[in-house]
Amino acid sequence: MTRTDPPRRSQAPSRRRTATTRMVSQVNRTILLDTLRESGPMSRQRIIDETGLSPATVNRLLDALKAENLVTDGEREASRGGRPAQLVRFNAQAQSILALALGSGTLHGAVCDLAGNIRERHSLPLRGKAQDGEPATVLEQVIAFATGLAQSAHALGAPPRAVAVGVPGVATGQDGFVEFAPALGWSSMPLGARLTEELGVPAVIENDVNLIALAAHRHAVEPGVQHLVALVADVGVGAGLVLGGRLHRGRLGAAGEVGYLLMERRSLDRTWPGFGDLESSVGLHGIRSRIAEHGGSDEPGHSALEHLFADARRGEPRASGLVRQLADDFALVVADIAVLLSPEVVVLGGRTFQLGGDLLTPAVESRLQGRIPLVPRLTTVDSDELQLIGAAEFAREATAGSASLLP
Repeated sequence: MTRTDPPRRSQAPSRRRTATTRMVSQVNRTILLDTLRESGPMSRQRIIDETGLSPATVNRLLDALKAENLVTDGEREASRGGRPAQLVRFNAQAQSILALALGSGTLHGAVCDLAGNIRERHSLPLRGKAQDGEPATVLEQVIAFATGLAQSAHALGAPPRAVAVGVPGVATGQDGFVEFAPALGWSSMPLGARLTEELGVPAVIENDVNLIALAAHRHAVEPGVQHLVALVADVGVGAGLVLGGRLHRGRLGAAGEVGYLLMERRSLDRTWPGFGDLESSVGLHGIRSRIAEHGGSDEPGHSALEHLFADARRGEPRASGLVRQLADDFALVVADIAVLLSPEVVVLGGRTFQLGGDLLTPAVESRLQGRIPLVPRLTTVDSDELQLIGAAEFAREATAGSASLLP
């Protein structure tokens, strides 16, 4: 039998994708603004020299940016014998970035300028928990809170340019979906689309610990660190990774979900549809259960942790023993991270380390000595502050098209 191949459909010749004039203009605009933001006020001639853009392009862009109040005329250069040149400066307060952090039981927010500086802060108790089955209630609170931040930005004369939210879960990046956030009861939540619809500005959604890692790399450690891990313990436990100087998100943004580390063989005998094995032991609810098992009081929220660490500082045997157990558990996690990724620094954050870092951090470091080849430097950080800073910088760069740490 003669085989007859089906006729081929004619295909239009593929067209090579080229940059449009608008795309080139946007890139040039970003280069110019980043140069002014990073280097400070400079003359038009120096802008031309620093950016490599043509005089006509620089003049055209500066005229447009002045009309938007994003750049303004500053002082004049010191005279060198001729007429001193007029300096141009970046106006970081012309617009705002709205930064939100969904903490354990609290919404934190800030109105930031375009340089990432916080101009106003706001906080609000968060009603509705994952166990209450009220994900929509939490969503509406986030939207209302962001709307209030936008109103504050307008009152400052700096309309919002973008909004960024750090969430305790897996976020898929540019499409703004929160795929999985058990602490909020969220699954496939279109947070970014809802915020853009309500506020009329681009919204970027990112894992909260990734934002902490990004900001810690830039602001909490010495320059030159290339490999850093942020380990944050609160209701859940997560890690943010900066590898080779860049934020590493992994497949679907799920890198660093160390709360799902399996701690022993028995962990394979069950599934973990919500919180993972590790965070079920050293997350907030796991620690409270362990306190109750050791005869302590299972107080609500973080009160049980506060009393645990206070008792341990006084040398109370039960509390001291439990803190040593927690330190051992965290030491195992840091050891696994260190031998796999070999970071120079591990920053420790979240309410657990905020409340008990003075006890846990030296104990973890001591347990690692002699047990792994390279012990990273451990340091405790204010993760709430870093998350807001990281959110502001993430949004600014994502909406400006800047590469920097973003994948």
